[in-house]
Amino acid sequence: MNECPTPDKARFATLEAAQSFAIRKFLSLGIMLRPYGDCSCEWYHLTSQGSDELTPTETELAREYARLRDLDPPAFVTLVRDDALGRTSKSTAAALRTPGLLERWRAALKELKTDIHAQIEQSRAQEHPGSRDWRNRIAHLQRRLAVRSAETNSLAVAFSTQGTPATSDAEPSRATCGERAVERLVAAHRAEFDRLVHEEYTAAGLSIPQNLLRRDTFLLDATPRTEAAS
Repeated sequence: MNECPTPDKARFATLEAAQSFAIRKFLSLGIMLRPYGDCSCEWYHLTSQGSDELTPTETELAREYARLRDLDPPAFVTLVRDDALGRTSKSTAAALRTPGLLERWRAALKELKTDIHAQIEQSRAQEHPGSRDWRNRIAHLQRRLAVRSAETNSLAVAFSTQGTPATSDAEPSRATCGERAVERLVAAHRAEFDRLVHEEYTAAGLSIPQNLLRRDTFLLDATPRTEAAS
């Protein structure tokens, strides 16, 4: 494993772990963090590059949700592709990540992956000067679609644990969904969350806050360690 060029960043062993942490940040703070796994250290990190805070109002979110819901299939697939590449607005990105659009989002991702596979198969018999550049772009899109697929899986966990059907047509309410989803997502991934909390506070030389320690099933020993007197 190579030395990490950004050692101050949180790191994750798997894409799923990174995405789960990113989803928690999105649901609790409205901040979109995107995982990336092309670091030389071979760990996954999170970045906010290309993604400002998602802070649309309830009215804007409901309006955008209705617009996305009414898009025809080709237009929706195009929007999902743009989102994977980070080309959508804040309100569009937030509306896409609501329970009523989750299954349609997943279906569009699957359609994009199938189309890419067909294009790759066809291109093998049609080599031309721009083929290498095209393959690089396709590979990049495949990686971004994989990230989005992992994100939909994390959202499905959050929505199912809070009892919100992924196929619901109810308009989103971040105030009612967000905080409950965070708590239940933490419960669903308790071991990973406890490990991250323990690592971050230990690295900073701080004791874990009482509001976290009050959870009666904290999985790691959070007792502050002190050096033995010499």
